[in-house]
Amino acid sequence: MGHHPKKAAQEGTRADDFVRIASALFAKRGFDRTSVREIAQALGVASGTLFYHFDSKEDLLEAIISKGIADGYRKAADALASSPLGPLSRFLTLASAHIEVVHGELRHVHHVWIREWDRLTPKARDRMRPAVQQYRDLLDGVLVELQDAGHLKSEPSMTRHLMLPALNWTTSWSRVSTKAARRELARRLCAASLNITPVDFNAMMQAERELD
Repeated sequence: MGHHPKKAAQEGTRADDFVRIASALFAKRGFDRTSVREIAQALGVASGTLFYHFDSKEDLLEAIISKGIADGYRKAADALASSPLGPLSRFLTLASAHIEVVHGELRHVHHVWIREWDRLTPKARDRMRPAVQQYRDLLDGVLVELQDAGHLKSEPSMTRHLMLPALNWTTSWSRVSTKAARRELARRLCAASLNITPVDFNAMMQAERELD
């Protein structure tokens, strides 16, 4: 993040606390309707403490979104690293990891990311675009594997443009409180992306496992 936030190396724990508290408040009330004073009060510190760690409220927002991007990519990459090798299995693994991020413990951070991205300065968005592209490349790689295996009939990049909003906005129309429910939601979205039923997707997954 360039020169932001201030003194992060020395005071990472307190800066992390601000990110955690502010992300929950921004997710609930919105960036513009949440004041520095309210963030500080929720953390139990003086308002000026925030500026010891961040240059401004906008820099705090950048830190939140940067965390969402970095943690989301790491969880997805780690999940793929331990996934079975078949393209369908890897597709489901990546979709499941994404849904875990947007519905799990990082949900407030992700909520802020998708709703407040435009509140960042152009320079802040430019700083984060390479990390955003890194995740897109990860998904594109899995989609190309599906295409090469004959499962995906559309262009991988077009499928990615459709899938990412679908995954991100599951929080607005689904309530999946358990890991099993979140994985089932991922399975249904994978099937829909391939224009097949969940039953057919399961059968194809089973055939893939038997080949391995």
